[in-house]
Amino acid sequence: MLLSVYERDGGFRYAGSVEATLRPAQMRELHGRLEPMSAPPFFNPPKPEGGRSLFWMRPQVVVEVSFLEWTSAGEIRHGVLKALREDKVAGEVHEERPIAPPATSNRRSASSSVRGGPTITNASRVVDPSTGLTKADVVRYFDAVADCLLPHIKDRPLMIVRAPDGIEAEMFFQKHAEGQRLKSVTQLPPSMHPNHAPLLVANTREALLELAQLNTIEIHAWNATAPDLDHPDRFILDLDPDPQLDWSVMVEAAMLTRVVLDELGLQSYCKTSGGKGVHMARIGHWTACPRLVTIRRSLNRSKCL
Repeated sequence: MLLSVYERDGGFRYAGSVEATLRPAQMRELHGRLEPMSAPPFFNPPKPEGGRSLFWMRPQVVVEVSFLEWTSAGEIRHGVLKALREDKVAGEVHEERPIAPPATSNRRSASSSVRGGPTITNASRVVDPSTGLTKADVVRYFDAVADCLLPHIKDRPLMIVRAPDGIEAEMFFQKHAEGQRLKSVTQLPPSMHPNHAPLLVANTREALLELAQLNTIEIHAWNATAPDLDHPDRFILDLDPDPQLDWSVMVEAAMLTRVVLDELGLQSYCKTSGGKGVHMARIGHWTACPRLVTIRRSLNRSKCL
């Protein structure tokens, strides 16, 4: 699909192309809607790859796309069609460019602290260069969401993702203390996970802030709680779609999965985690691990059909 864009000075230019991964029925529906808008191409039109023929139309339809960046030629790179925006008028939509992040030097320092938490070193270190967010911002976020987050990770062993030099540099997983002296993050007794190093648990606000001081950007919790780590009280179905799939397909898959879980007597709900759709089902401690594995494998097979 070829795109064009209105410039703020009133001009109109070619803006590159996107992949439209539509099903045949969707493609037929879209063609039926666009056919009445057919028009001859403008002067010196772009040439399609592979000699394909193109359907030209008046610039009246607004689409939402995701893409990597604008090229020096004013075209989008690696564009993917997300949706048709019938709520927008074509002539009122102009080229969008990223806004530079605000200066952060006025509110950052080499170290800082949150009330009740540890001293945060390198607080002004930029974690996300695309937004300018710093380590101090991550600490404040952990502090702000602590009351909502803690009930979901209480007594659950954690695996954390650390980004000491920001999310565009090397990151790594960690689930043991690995020689670090931790004050608020606690370690479970080794007997709960024999033949392994003690697992980490963060049950307090102070523990969350200590994780932030360790440059933690992701917290992944086990599906079982201490002391009974052999019997999970929840399981998670990760519906991980192809990035080119329309979000409506993701919604349909989640709804179908919910129907199956309802038939199994498992109360479930949807949540988001990062950019992925996640379907989570709550279960009771009476559910044994072998049955969980059977249920999950059966659902995975049905999703692939």
